[in-house]
Amino acid sequence: GAEWLGGTSFRVIDRPIAEVWAALGDVATYPYMLPATEEARLERVEPDARIVRVRQSSMGVEARYSLRLTTDSSSHEIHFELDRRRPHDIEGARGFIEVRPFPGDANRTLVTWAVRVRLPDAIVTMFRDTVQVWLMRVPSTLKEYLEHL
Repeated sequence: GAEWLGGTSFRVIDRPIAEVWAALGDVATYPYMLPATEEARLERVEPDARIVRVRQSSMGVEARYSLRLTTDSSSHEIHFELDRRRPHDIEGARGFIEVRPFPGDANRTLVTWAVRVRLPDAIVTMFRDTVQVWLMRVPSTLKEYLEHL
């Protein structure tokens, strides 16, 4: 079977939690926050989730897929998984992002990201290391985006 890539990473962002949380709730900002993301759009709202269509592209390889996002506003967490009911160019994806106030500083936020992605073998063979770096960069790209608004 195909190999799973991913792991966990975190960053402290010099913005209050309300600002970080608001950005994570706005699908229109995802191309600015997620590496190699050309497009992200809200496809459907369900009672317990939002379905977001994503198109990522880099080095001549493109992937389109839909993620099912479950948001817990009380704990400031968004869990996601590949929506297999919709067309998808990747074989699997799941994870979460959570934001917490940074202890002792209300103007800073700790972002924790965890992800597992399974890609087609051909993509992994050619781009394994690059994909692994991108997967772990999400808190960094979120930080860059929010601190330079």
